[in-house]
Amino acid sequence: MSSEFAGKLGNLGINEQINMGLRLGARYYLSFLLISLIVDIPLALAGVMGDKSSSSILSFFLGIPLIALINPISKVAIIIAIIDITNGVKPTFRRAYSVVFSRFGAVIAASALWLISVAVGVLVLVIPGLFLLIAGQCIMGVVVTENLKGVAAFRRSWELVKPKFWSVLTIFLFVEITPGLLSAPISLLLSNFLGGGNGVWITAIIERAWSSPFVYAILAVMFLDLQAKNKGSGL
Repeated sequence: MSSEFAGKLGNLGINEQINMGLRLGARYYLSFLLISLIVDIPLALAGVMGDKSSSSILSFFLGIPLIALINPISKVAIIIAIIDITNGVKPTFRRAYSVVFSRFGAVIAASALWLISVAVGVLVLVIPGLFLLIAGQCIMGVVVTENLKGVAAFRRSWELVKPKFWSVLTIFLFVEITPGLLSAPISLLLSNFLGGGNGVWITAIIERAWSSPFVYAILAVMFLDLQAKNKGSGL
């Protein structure tokens, strides 16, 4: 599948990007799950803490801002894993995060820049914030694969996204909405089976983590395909 996937990069449509992401997510599910758990577990626990907190400020910061700030870490790690797959190398947790942590400061800085830009845009007129949310979909990938930082990474992300803006928007909506719809019955079953107390924490982790291999794989395929349409990876 590695040669098949690599040969198609740069020529994929929306359906093909999603299909390839789902196939990679299924084939390497356990590897991708392990990679994503390093972020999914703390985010799931933080979400429960936020729900239980009596402080609205704490609940807010344990929600969207925290997710937006650290979620890209797993997103980038899966990109590295899929690049390894295209090169015929088995993806591993150690290899993915060794690359991510070599650029950790730049990844967090770019993530913070993106978060602040989107937040300001939403506060000002809403639409600019949503536009920046989509424009920055490739920012983490270029930070790691093209060694860019900050504003330069944001500009490069927009350069990749611009020709396929509506396609990127469609895929973003797909990966945001679909797991939520599928998680609802899963959450209900787990809640009934595990009950309250400590079961709430376990339910939160499973509910968040089960779909991550597919979501991150689809976003990674989208990025790599957009990058191949414009310029090869710097790795």
